[in-house]
Amino acid sequence: IAEGSQAAARALAITPDAGPILLVAAELDLLAGRRDAGLARVARALAINPRNTRALVIRAGFERLAGHADAAAATLRDALAAGPLLAGDPAI
Repeated sequence: IAEGSQAAARALAITPDAGPILLVAAELDLLAGRRDAGLARVARALAINPRNTRALVIRAGFERLAGHADAAAATLRDALAAGPLLAGDPAI
């Protein structure tokens, strides 16, 4: 996780608004328990593309881990309404 987080940080220093890199970094934050950093990255990715289902799924993961099951369920419903899984993810 640490090595991946460092690589993501280097990539974001070069391209701070790269959605796929933001989401990889957010997923690593989720795994490492870095809630604030991860949610900030997800928010930035969603500001770039509000219909990015991957970002919504990651946000739901943070909400679930924080004990907010209802918010996580609502976010997952938003992801389903946004389109097919990984819709709007330019890496796909």
